[in-house]
Amino acid sequence: MRVYGKVYTRFWMKQDTLSWSDSAKLLGLYLLTCQHCNLLGCFRLPLGYIAEDLGWSRRRVSRNLDELNEHGFIERDKAGWTFICNYLKHNPIENINQGKAAIRLLSDVPQEFISHEKLIDALSQYQHKLPEVIQPNQVPQSNSANATTSEPHFNTIDEQNSESTPTPSQEQIPSPTSNQSEAPNNLFNQFWQEQTRKEKKLKAEEEWSRQGLDSDPVKAKEVIDIWIEQKTHRHQYQDRTKTPLPHNWLNNQQWQDEYLTVDEALPFGHSPLDNSFNNAPNNNSFIAQRWSAPIEKEVNSHDRI
Repeated sequence: MRVYGKVYTRFWMKQDTLSWSDSAKLLGLYLLTCQHCNLLGCFRLPLGYIAEDLGWSRRRVSRNLDELNEHGFIERDKAGWTFICNYLKHNPIENINQGKAAIRLLSDVPQEFISHEKLIDALSQYQHKLPEVIQPNQVPQSNSANATTSEPHFNTIDEQNSESTPTPSQEQIPSPTSNQSEAPNNLFNQFWQEQTRKEKKLKAEEEWSRQGLDSDPVKAKEVIDIWIEQKTHRHQYQDRTKTPLPHNWLNNQQWQDEYLTVDEALPFGHSPLDNSFNNAPNNNSFIAQRWSAPIEKEVNSHDRI
């Protein structure tokens, strides 16, 4: 059972939501945050449970469920299976562990559920976070008249690789897609090698994946270039103790930062090549000696005896 549910403030800003009755708004929030909801936003919730939790009559629950269904917020069948239509859009699968849990939850959803196909489509957007590849069964065109509704099919990554392995009779030509699939790991390793503080690599790799950099090589290369630039020119990062750990830098999306450069941090009137600035310790020592020297009082002619 989950500990909390996430609700975006945009929930109250949508024109469609504002048109709901107060009871429908409360029921919508209940569905988003109740203990029965899961990371798919698809779960079985008998009408009696809602009535007990909210202290409503079954008739009032049924009426407000119908209102939410009419507005496209949920889809629900007679067995109590409920699908929050845009749940995965606002609550994305963030890492491979959540992907494994999502596949387990998906296996519990009946394939005859009216929103099963929509759930598959929504989940397939996070294919790179799933341990299994979701593929619809291919229905031959010649048998389309006798074909029934296609059911989702799951292949493990190993099965997919074995199916794509060419036989000796086939011409083995390097596939551009296979090269692209290797790029994310190579790019993360490149990012890691450029780090000043190589600590907590597993967290950094998870954050790299959560930011979608493992599926977007162009963005990943841009992030790496920005990190190298910041490491070289950002004034704060010249001090190792003030340089963030890789996973924190990624989590805070610090590639978007506007920062103080080394040149900008120099005192006014000095340049990096200014010897007077580079010799600051010697200058400070000279000033200290002047202040510590005994003061000679100038005697006026009137004070002489």
